[in-house]
Amino acid sequence: MKVLIVDDHISSAFITGQLFEILGHDVHIVHSALDALMVVEDVQPDLVMVDISMPDIDGYELCRRLRKLPVARNICIIAQSGWCNEDNLEQAEEAGFNQYLIKPVELNALQALLSSFDTVTSQSSN
Repeated sequence: MKVLIVDDHISSAFITGQLFEILGHDVHIVHSALDALMVVEDVQPDLVMVDISMPDIDGYELCRRLRKLPVARNICIIAQSGWCNEDNLEQAEEAGFNQYLIKPVELNALQALLSSFDTVTSQSSN
């Protein structure tokens, strides 16, 4: 699977990327929402991990913009943040995220997410 990680925190992006690589996935990392918008068509990811708090465009707005692009309308977009309350979850759903994970993302949470993603994609191809 191709994974695009969007996180302005370099260490967090690196660690998340390492987790995906351990699981055998192709990882591309950018550190701003604007960079994500510039590379998404070239990368054509199956999954995008988006940090919510970024300095240029927040993750909610990035998700809304991605959903307007033909290449990203049906991909899995996952929010990740150190904060999680009812308002965050509501905003994430309204923006078009498929899931919301709390940082730091743990390997078992990522494996569970990918298992549910595999189930959804195999059902949609049947």
